[in-house]
Amino acid sequence: MSLLPVRRLALAGARGRVLAGALCAALLAGTAHARDWFVSGGGNDAHDGSRPEAALRTLQKAHAMVQPGDVVWVGDGLYTHTDRSDGGAVLNITRSGWADAWISWKARPGHRPEVRAMGWAGIQVSASYQVIEGFHVIGNNDSIALVRALEDARKPKPDAGFNSNGILIEGRRSAADNKPHHIVVRHCVVAKNPGDGITALEADHVTIEDNLVFDNAWFMRYAGSGITLLNNWQHDPAPGYHVVIQRKRVWNNKTLVPWERTGKLSDGNGILLDVTDLAPTGGATNPNADAATKPESAVATAAEVTPPAGTAKAQRPAWTARSLIANNLSAFNGGSGIHTFRTAHVDIVNNTTYWNGSIVDCEELFANRSDD
Repeated sequence: MSLLPVRRLALAGARGRVLAGALCAALLAGTAHARDWFVSGGGNDAHDGSRPEAALRTLQKAHAMVQPGDVVWVGDGLYTHTDRSDGGAVLNITRSGWADAWISWKARPGHRPEVRAMGWAGIQVSASYQVIEGFHVIGNNDSIALVRALEDARKPKPDAGFNSNGILIEGRRSAADNKPHHIVVRHCVVAKNPGDGITALEADHVTIEDNLVFDNAWFMRYAGSGITLLNNWQHDPAPGYHVVIQRKRVWNNKTLVPWERTGKLSDGNGILLDVTDLAPTGGATNPNADAATKPESAVATAAEVTPPAGTAKAQRPAWTARSLIANNLSAFNGGSGIHTFRTAHVDIVNNTTYWNGSIVDCEELFANRSDD
């Protein structure tokens, strides 16, 4: 057996340990926070949010007050909204922390705050240096009839209620030098969202760990998955893993509504790393290989949520960083358990996939048109 793959993995592991140390240092630095804020289902936005007895009611009110280094402690309650406009979210995070002062959004110990999206996302992040921990982001799949979702998919304008995502890291509307980066999502339950469970679009340094992600992507017209990273936008040349997806249980994510671009069922993977290369001169633009290549500025991929507003896109830089998918259990999903498409530099280690591909006939673990 050639020693080259072993040497590569060893080098990748060394790089990963360097990044892990840097990430831990950054997170520990962030724990020396400036102040605590409190939000609860029994709170009031007229309060000052400085202690549990004076908790705020809405997450967005806390966002208006939070500064780098702060921690927002969220108590029991249902957090929802009625905003179905483009980009509408229950919590829309636009204020960044700093490398030595992350902003943390955490469930209070023993509490289970539930975020329920009625618009495009439960939690949307377009900022950097953020920790999201301990939330239950539960969608409305139980209240949606498939026939209604199929009817909506035939309409020119999508209804956000059939396409809501759980946690959306959204970089498509950000300037090329201001894409979201250094984001950690951990210990969350993300389930029953008609769109993607957890998705990151044009972001870097994303860690998704110790979550439960299930019953997502059933009704959206954009062919979602349980966890999707699309068009990683490299922030820096730092060594080690820039993307880490680990210690997760991911199941029963699938698509029941055809992807609008092809009119066919697509994706519904447990975990998907989607397109880190630049647009090729010919070939497929989605994992099912049933959509033709276009120039990258015109490509609409299976993970898109809603067409971005604004000016023409900047050219995405070449992706040279590594990703790690490790110690996950992915089962009973409509597409692959773990799928990479047009993606490079990935280590897929110590995972279990079982009984996937029930809707789209893809391999359990599929390195599709991928390299290294």
